[in-house]
Amino acid sequence: MPRSFRLLILLGLGGLLSLIVAYEGVFYLRSMRQERGIASHADQIFRSSTSFVAGNPKGDVSVVAFLDYNCPYCRQGAPDLAKLVEQDSKVRLVVKELPVLGKDSEEVARIALAAIPQGKSFELHQRLFAEPGHATKAKALRIASELGLDTARLEADMDEPSVTAALLEACPSTSWVTRC
Repeated sequence: MPRSFRLLILLGLGGLLSLIVAYEGVFYLRSMRQERGIASHADQIFRSSTSFVAGNPKGDVSVVAFLDYNCPYCRQGAPDLAKLVEQDSKVRLVVKELPVLGKDSEEVARIALAAIPQGKSFELHQRLFAEPGHATKAKALRIASELGLDTARLEADMDEPSVTAALLEACPSTSWVTRC
């Protein structure tokens, strides 16, 4: 094999190795930034008073779920989250409402947040995901009524500043919260 060809192969391998090292470096930096971001917002993510907590409130394993009731992937994963909470007494499920799929999603999220003080938020949460079709305010209020929640109070409370604050806390840099 000619010397120039061997040199070309070595240069090519050196370039490939440089690309791999650069890719790994970028991946490492990105994951370090994510870890720092989570650590710097840990109180907001894991211990916010505006989030609903299901399962064991003092559990030693926290699972945080950012959800939209009209998201097909959230709907698909909801039974697994409920099963996890039911089967493991150490799990603390923190539910973050993230209604990014439009006005209906936001109204349903507002109702879910307004249901927290009435004590049946997780039941409402599970029924909203179990109900087929698009989640709407009317559907959420019907389910809430079936669960024995005070729907007039829900409608009044869904516009409370604390509900808007909870929505903004999940994603503060967005403008999807239409009622603020």
